[in-house]
Amino acid sequence: MAIQLNTTVANEILNSLFKGSAFTAKTAYLALFDGVTEVTNTLTGTNRPQIWSVDTVASGALVNAADFTIIASAVGAADVDGVQIYDASTGGNALTIKKTVTAQSYNAGDEVKINANNLEFTLNV
Repeated sequence: MAIQLNTTVANEILNSLFKGSAFTAKTAYLALFDGVTEVTNTLTGTNRPQIWSVDTVASGALVNAADFTIIASAVGAADVDGVQIYDASTGGNALTIKKTVTAQSYNAGDEVKINANNLEFTLNV
């Protein structure tokens, strides 16, 4: 699932490359959505989890090198039809445009998992 960077992040990268502006590395947190409503806390009982275990960047892509698993707590059930990356575990700024995924219903205790090599940030090269 390739995820598109939002305009603000793309502008920061371009300004860094071509204008010498400082670029601050971001910490990535995964948000799960049902439509326009974030359901991360409903499923996990906590804030957005920090993500990223990556191999090297190659061919303009950064991909998760390992499975990324969230064990849903007994807090509640929710449907997930979108994912988005933020720079904070709560609040914060969206780093990506929300990616629509195949809708999936999760019940309390279900595992939410993104398999290795399925979460990808891509820059056109």
